[in-house]
Amino acid sequence: MRSMRGAAAALLASTLALSACTGTPELEVTTATPQSEESPTSAPTPTPTPTPVVEAERGTRANPLAVGESRQIAEKSMWTVGATGATEVREGFLVLPVRLQMDWETSRANTAESGQDPTLVDNEGVDPSGAIFISFVSASGRSFTTFDQYEADVPDPELWQVGTLFPPAEFVDVFHVVSVPPEEVAGGVWKVSNIGGESVYLAP
Repeated sequence: MRSMRGAAAALLASTLALSACTGTPELEVTTATPQSEESPTSAPTPTPTPTPVVEAERGTRANPLAVGESRQIAEKSMWTVGATGATEVREGFLVLPVRLQMDWETSRANTAESGQDPTLVDNEGVDPSGAIFISFVSASGRSFTTFDQYEADVPDPELWQVGTLFPPAEFVDVFHVVSVPPEEVAGGVWKVSNIGGESVYLAP
């Protein structure tokens, strides 16, 4: 009996020793590398090249002319325009002080190019109210062109009051008034167009 117990004990000891040698291998523990530290073998992070900012052309809706600046409406236009002062915000309407400059030589060249006698410019002149159109374009995209407060006190002369201009007049300063709801004023710009539909934008 003792010999059998001794044999069993020896067998158990042998089995435990074998299990210790052939058990499930230990799982590998990986230490996470902090994001602020680079691994010694990692490639350097390239510095991103900044994207160049392309500024919109001066005198466009995205980049209107500031007060005191002026620009020819178009390459062959006789008109150069610019705001001479900040827009005055009244109750329900706006007042734009604007200067219209005339280039009579360009006007004569355009007249001759159309097949007409260039001296018509000198003999007939030009009425800016029939050649220049001014509107206020709000940030929401609405366009305002009319003036409804007929009883309001507005400065003179307005565009329609100038009448016909002749050489050698170089420029005329006028005031343009437009009815604009108060909520549409912020972020808006002035649009000055010629009879051909070409335009220049002015900041208020």
